[in-house]
Amino acid sequence: MTNATTPRHDTKNPLTCCPRCYKAELLGRAMRSPIFRYDKVDADERPLSYAVYHGAQHVATLSRRGASGPTAYEVRVVAPGGEQELVAGSLRDARALAEETYTVEL
Repeated sequence: MTNATTPRHDTKNPLTCCPRCYKAELLGRAMRSPIFRYDKVDADERPLSYAVYHGAQHVATLSRRGASGPTAYEVRVVAPGGEQELVAGSLRDARALAEETYTVEL
C-alpha cells in the first residue's frame, strides 16, 4: 500500500499556492469588486456633484440642487439613445436611480 500525500493549500497566500487556488482567488476577487464607482467632482462654481462610472465608462452625473426637498438631486444618465435628466430626493435615491436607469438602457 502506498502512502499518498494530499497537497496542503496555503490559504493565507492563495495566489502563490497552486494554479487551482490562483484561479479561484481571482474569480472571488472579481465577484467582490464594485460594479459602479462614484468620484466626487470638484467644481468651484457648481454645487456638489458626483461622477458615476461603470468600469472605466462614465455613465451618469449626480448634482446637488440648491434647495432640499423631494427634488434635491439632479441625475443625468448618459445612455446610447441620449442623455436623460431625472430627479431624486436623497443621494442614496439618486445613486439607485442612476444604476437602475443605466442597466435598463443597456
